[in-house]
Amino acid sequence: MAGFCQPPFYIKTLMNGVIFPMTIASDISQCLAAIRSIEAQLSSFALTSMDEEAKRLFHESMLDISTIKNDLESRKKVIEFEEPQYKPN
Repeated sequence: MAGFCQPPFYIKTLMNGVIFPMTIASDISQCLAAIRSIEAQLSSFALTSMDEEAKRLFHESMLDISTIKNDLESRKKVIEFEEPQYKPN
């Protein structure tokens, strides 16, 4: 799972011959999308598992991921507020 939320450092979009780096907010948005997907999968596993212990573990893991997601969403808002260049268009 290492590197799961690590997008490339640069977008190869040329504007007047300059390559622009991806913004931190963009990196965080991509990571949040992956986290939301994982959260949904864990929830689905918790609901469909026949084993009660597995249900509990999937549910607890989903709650942990949810906490991480909420922390990252809060951090993204702080970054966008403090650094106007990171605000989405």
